[in-house]
Amino acid sequence: GAYVPLDARYPAERLKRILADSAPLAILTQTRTVESLSGLIEHLPCIDLSADATLWAAQSAANLTRAETGQTAEQLAYIIYTSGSTGVPKGVMVPHRAIGRLVLNNGYLQIEAHDRVALAANPAFDACTFEVWAPLLNGGRIVVVDESALLEAERFNDIVKRHQVSILWLTVGLFNQYAVRSAVDFSRLRYLLVGGDKLDPRSIAKVLHDAPPQHLLNGYGPTETTTFACTYEISAGLDETLSIPIGRPIANTRVYILDPYAQPVPIGVRGELYIGGDGVALGYLNDSALTAERFLADPFSQQPNAKMYKSGDRVRWLTDGNIEFLGRNDFQVKIRGFRIELGEIETALLQHPGVREAVVLAREEGGDKRLVAYYCGEKELGAEVLRAHLMAGLPDYMAPAAYVYLDALPLTANGKLDRKALPAPTGSAYALRDFQAPQNDAEKTLAAIWAELLKIEDIGRNDNFFDLGGHSLSAVLLLAQINRVFQVNLPLATIFNAPTVAQMAELLLIKVKPINWFSLFPIQKAGSKPILFWIDYTARENHELVKQLGADQPVYGLRYGIGSSPGQRMRLPFMEGWAEHYIKEIQSLQPKGPYFLIGHCYGGVLAYEIAQQLIKSGEQVGELFLVDAPARSPQKRLPLRSILEKLNKISLSELNVEILNILQVEANNKRQSFINMLKHQSFRAGQLSEEIWT
Repeated sequence: GAYVPLDARYPAERLKRILADSAPLAILTQTRTVESLSGLIEHLPCIDLSADATLWAAQSAANLTRAETGQTAEQLAYIIYTSGSTGVPKGVMVPHRAIGRLVLNNGYLQIEAHDRVALAANPAFDACTFEVWAPLLNGGRIVVVDESALLEAERFNDIVKRHQVSILWLTVGLFNQYAVRSAVDFSRLRYLLVGGDKLDPRSIAKVLHDAPPQHLLNGYGPTETTTFACTYEISAGLDETLSIPIGRPIANTRVYILDPYAQPVPIGVRGELYIGGDGVALGYLNDSALTAERFLADPFSQQPNAKMYKSGDRVRWLTDGNIEFLGRNDFQVKIRGFRIELGEIETALLQHPGVREAVVLAREEGGDKRLVAYYCGEKELGAEVLRAHLMAGLPDYMAPAAYVYLDALPLTANGKLDRKALPAPTGSAYALRDFQAPQNDAEKTLAAIWAELLKIEDIGRNDNFFDLGGHSLSAVLLLAQINRVFQVNLPLATIFNAPTVAQMAELLLIKVKPINWFSLFPIQKAGSKPILFWIDYTARENHELVKQLGADQPVYGLRYGIGSSPGQRMRLPFMEGWAEHYIKEIQSLQPKGPYFLIGHCYGGVLAYEIAQQLIKSGEQVGELFLVDAPARSPQKRLPLRSILEKLNKISLSELNVEILNILQVEANNKRQSFINMLKHQSFRAGQLSEEIWT
């Protein structure tokens, strides 16, 4: 028999369509999910896997023989549903041979009996095929990872370590987040596979430098060719300016790059990727027309009735025999690893009586790809109305973040839709509630964090994080930023239980309780030069770095506060509170300016706030160094003025700003370059300058 994985969190309408299309004989479920399926499965026998222990105990423990089942490798193993361009999800029919070819003698990784593979993907996502059958068909073990643990780096890292996970698959989006923060120790892994979208060479390079696994693979493959069709092993020393190839076909797989006339193209010439071999699915369930369009006879194969899948992906051969991915031929996109047909969302939008025309795009904002809907109708309906309409029939990952109302869709001179002319969404395109300004410092700080993360201005206290386009991956970033600012480590469930600014602030003010604390400590007391105050100073290795400035340079550190009794930690709910306390401690040592400050990472934001408060109180700031401060663009160097405006929205005319320079140094020279910069910088009283070290 074949299985059909269902996500019980899908809207009832979508589940109803899948059940009607696949016509299952029974539902295997658990007590906790039966309620969510009520109204959909009354006509089906429902086997409760969590309650029917006696049912399993009564079954034979012997394996079925092939003679008993009549099973062959060509028979159906499972049907998995993907987004459909016509507005209806389509069921991909995968045979047993395709699973065998994915995990047995596959040519890209060797799975052994001692391996432990993390099962972290949604079972209704085809990456689960690898995570389940790779260990089970090779005598290894599955380590089941709860979704909430996967999104909380500390818990996930603990699971990888405690359960000795040796093989892990991650979507590109999640991998990038872990890579940027060095949140997971990938060096424990034999194999780390990353896929579902185009890789970021900078994130890959960081992992290879910080915590490289034994093998790091880029895995490419449509659901129709069973999880992976090509893989590429990435080694250290890659050129970060070049895209990372999708590699070569895995075992028992053939790939062709063909022109519009189905003829092979030369090396370096763009063409469409066609995939043949044992991984090719049997077609789409109950859709013979689409099957005939995408699953074609393979003219290059010697095997009778061989098929190849027309992928729609634009690629080219590289001179070393690898394949480079260039994009799509159609309007299919990948969002956080999920394959989405934009036409399905457009069809759902057009089902609303107030929508006359609709177009959906995937736009990239600050490295985060998000869906934006454009629509025309009698009047503007509002994002909340359209989002609610879509959520009734589509999974949450297919709901656009923004909804832009237009009088008419822009057209080219030939009368075709001009997608490039569609405007970027503004605040009114998001599901903003009736605006109520944040009421206290905690709410103001949270609103600023949300605005930076979601790229939306004027966040109100009642606005909902998820209604504004937030998702589980961006929630991880949100909680990490909250932890940095408020020094409170919240579980991921917090953002789901308190999704508005006001709710989150109320929760934080309960958890954040001021105590008696101190943070100023000497690093180097002696010296005739002005004291250098190091904000957010924590790392012991930097202690040695500061000593290299010379014996004549006094340096005091200001770290996140330690309480007056062992184990206590400082708790302050907003940035201004940190700065006020730091100033008191600085002035207890040096009552009058000029003051010389260095802020590292988020300490750069605090150092800037301290400088601002000092100047407003009439004090002098001699030098302010912002070291690796946040709010700089990974794509390009922001002008210093733009960075400062992002760090604190104040009039820069209040600060006597002199831009000295912007240093840009290679990673391996950062430390020495920073030392040299400080050694040669003359501290001049009575003027404020900013040094951005990038």
